[in-house]
Amino acid sequence: MSRKKPSVKERQRVALHTAWKSVSSPEGKPKVGVEEFMSLSERWGFSNKTLKKIREALKEE
Repeated sequence: MSRKKPSVKERQRVALHTAWKSVSSPEGKPKVGVEEFMSLSERWGFSNKTLKKIREALKEE
């Protein structure tokens, strides 16, 4: 009796769930400061409402 060949989705699922993780936890210091991050956020086109939320979240840190 032959086994049914796994589907592509099943092979992908197994690969994702059994593969070694490339990063187990973040470490190291941030590469940019808050003001530089906010400048990048503006350039990426975030709305003023979203920029305000980002700034508030950064104040909490």
